[in-house]
Amino acid sequence: MFFSFNLKKLFGLLLIIALSFYLISIQNALAINKSPVSTVDSFLNAILLRDVGKAKSFLEKPDNLILVSNPHPVNYEILNMKKLNNDIYQIEAYVFFSYTANPYYSIEKHTFTVVNSLLKYKIRKIEKKILATVLATDNGESFSLERDNKRIALLTKSMLASKDMPKSSFYFGSLAYDINKNRLVFTIIHGNTIILYYYDLNSKRLKIVDKIKGKNIGIETLIIDRTAQYAALNLFEMQNSSIKPFVNLYKLDNGYKAKLNDLFKNKTIKSINTYYWNKNYLYIRVGINSKVKIYKFDVISKKLYLFE
Repeated sequence: MFFSFNLKKLFGLLLIIALSFYLISIQNALAINKSPVSTVDSFLNAILLRDVGKAKSFLEKPDNLILVSNPHPVNYEILNMKKLNNDIYQIEAYVFFSYTANPYYSIEKHTFTVVNSLLKYKIRKIEKKILATVLATDNGESFSLERDNKRIALLTKSMLASKDMPKSSFYFGSLAYDINKNRLVFTIIHGNTIILYYYDLNSKRLKIVDKIKGKNIGIETLIIDRTAQYAALNLFEMQNSSIKPFVNLYKLDNGYKAKLNDLFKNKTIKSINTYYWNKNYLYIRVGINSKVKIYKFDVISKKLYLFE
């Protein structure tokens, strides 16, 4: 009898523990999937990180997810949500794509159908529409904008060339395009210098924002915030057969510049790259020693905060 009683108590205790873990797992799931918007936000966040497993967890049919190396998402903006009925929602978002170390940038509108399924919101369908693409054309001699089923020539290497910089001596690098203000932010690589430009397509005003010098310097990606006021550049130098990554941030209208690597003094940075923009915060991923952490830089206060 004593053994049987203790066995019942043990079984009851194990049942309570198992139920507790189950409730915690539900709470964790609901914390992520607590609304249709947060579900889409978490999905797009995972896509930016190229965390396929996490991204699939938000899909009703996870096998439908396919990611490619290039072009790849570098930023997103959730636009609106519409309730279709009690259990189905429609959410629209801009998703911005870049091609690593190449002059290419596209903007797509994604329409997500989100359903309420077993205490979780799941993405049932994603409809995609390309709104605009900027890319190098004429064998890299010019930039063109593809929008509304038209291709518009933006600028040519001849427009940028000078006596000290003939057009044969440079090539186009990473870029970004703001569809609302019709502005282009782009780079050229000229020897050991990367030149950052800001181009207003309406007024045809072209401005040099900065000239970044370095030994065997290169640029991987360029992303802008949704106001087209700030740009962040993923840059690197080749030093003694090793790569030194660094991120520069600019306010495009007044030339403000922040070298984000300088905010990690007395620390050896193994990796640093832009993550995405959210309002006035630039999120970056930084690898120090064997740990990778996410920080956010407030462009208003000029302060850096640990995010996770």
